[in-house]
Amino acid sequence: MRRNNVTKKHYVLAFVGLMLAAPLASKNHLPSEKVFPKRSNIYKKGWIDLNKNGKKDVYEDPTQEIQKRINDLIGRMTIEEKAGQLVTHYGYKKVMGDSIPTEKWKNSVLQHSVANIDEHLKGEYNPGGKLTGTWPKTVGQLPMNVPTKPNANMEPQKYHSVANKGLLYCFGHGLSYTSFAYSDLAIDSIQTQTGRVNVTCKVTNTGSVAGDEVVQLYINDVVSSTTTYEKNLRGFERIHLQPGETQSVTFAIKPDDLILIDRDHRRVVEAGEFRVMVGASYEDIRLNGSFYVRADAIPEGTQPQKTEKIMHDTDQR
Repeated sequence: MRRNNVTKKHYVLAFVGLMLAAPLASKNHLPSEKVFPKRSNIYKKGWIDLNKNGKKDVYEDPTQEIQKRINDLIGRMTIEEKAGQLVTHYGYKKVMGDSIPTEKWKNSVLQHSVANIDEHLKGEYNPGGKLTGTWPKTVGQLPMNVPTKPNANMEPQKYHSVANKGLLYCFGHGLSYTSFAYSDLAIDSIQTQTGRVNVTCKVTNTGSVAGDEVVQLYINDVVSSTTTYEKNLRGFERIHLQPGETQSVTFAIKPDDLILIDRDHRRVVEAGEFRVMVGASYEDIRLNGSFYVRADAIPEGTQPQKTEKIMHDTDQR
């Protein structure tokens, strides 16, 4: 079946070509460590410069008729971009089944795409996602480990160190049209005998629009027999808050959250201080506190049982 002299094969081949060309293009255009080009602000007054050409195109103009915006958007798309849209929105099963998009696809899917642009522009949709990875500033910082052990990311160089370059975006980083304040950190058992502790804090939406926040709990074993991570993610909770609304968030810490691997490769909970950190990302810590595990809290024979392999373990161990 043909439509406008373009068959399903053309779309699929173009899509595959795009996927193959993308890694090559990115590899050949890696920026130099010493060159940081100035980023242009795509957010203009009343519109978003999505293609960064400095002009308000028809599809970027919220005051234009929706059909004009759709036609302008389609006219600017390359065959590769259309193939990507075809597979992403229309469904790869229909594409591979030789079902060419209909007018309904053009008028509904692309209409939603244009509507999404306006929702972001007007703040009607407030993103609340957080990064699950860490982005260094330059390739010279790789490998950049997060979570990290003390000074693991330090690499002294002639005029600086890798560590003091900082991160471009850290683990847990995210953007929002509103802002959140953290307060009233409470730990129900400062001296624990069981290794079970409840940590509670309050989060307030201090902005003017509703939004989602992902509250993150990190723990650090302050003094340990073996080196442990500076921050271990031990809980997170996504909450939705209206402007001015405050909500309490509680994390239940259990002995498994306090485990370390000792020099004999045993999973143990050692006595001592554990630092609690609550915040919006790995680097954006808002609240700090501590609790202590007593030396006689978790006696020998009642340590948490191993449930998965440790590195270099064997089944006979």
